[in-house]
Amino acid sequence: MIKSSRGIASVVATALLVGAAAAGGVVWQAQRADAQALAAQAHSLDRLQAEVDALEKELAARPDWSVIAEGTEPSVFTVETDRPSARRGCSTLTHRIQI
Repeated sequence: MIKSSRGIASVVATALLVGAAAAGGVVWQAQRADAQALAAQAHSLDRLQAEVDALEKELAARPDWSVIAEGTEPSVFTVETDRPSARRGCSTLTHRIQI
């Protein structure tokens, strides 16, 4: 048992110091976990941005069919063949296509 006020003050100071150190450790661990989560998110964002860039590049290389269609004249043509059509079960296949 502690009999002097100096001894009590020493115990209280030690308890406060241990409590502050424990709280500091918890804060440090939380900050480290936050930093790791942010790094993982940044990595995911970089990967997603690379995928978006690749898709945009692929899309830019495709022809714009609406622009091509605007620059052409309307036309109609018929394609006939004597080959049987498996889809329609007929001996002559005729398509009339209008563009």
